[in-house]
Amino acid sequence: MISKSINDRNYFQYVAIFDYDARTKDDLTIRKSDLLDITTKKSSAWWKAKNENGQEGWIPSNYVAKRDSLESES
Repeated sequence: MISKSINDRNYFQYVAIFDYDARTKDDLTIRKSDLLDITTKKSSAWWKAKNENGQEGWIPSNYVAKRDSLESES
């Protein structure tokens, strides 16, 4: 389960909008519709994410959208 409170104004849950297969041991495999907590935004291209199972790793930032945004609805 994602640890942050949905009532935290600085917290946004993200949803995967594409599948991504991890390419290194530090990456996180994600599947379309996975819910994710972004833990680190090292650059605009790669973010560290944690999934609902507690697994954590790097993902391409353009593979996710804020939950309930227009991008996440496609």
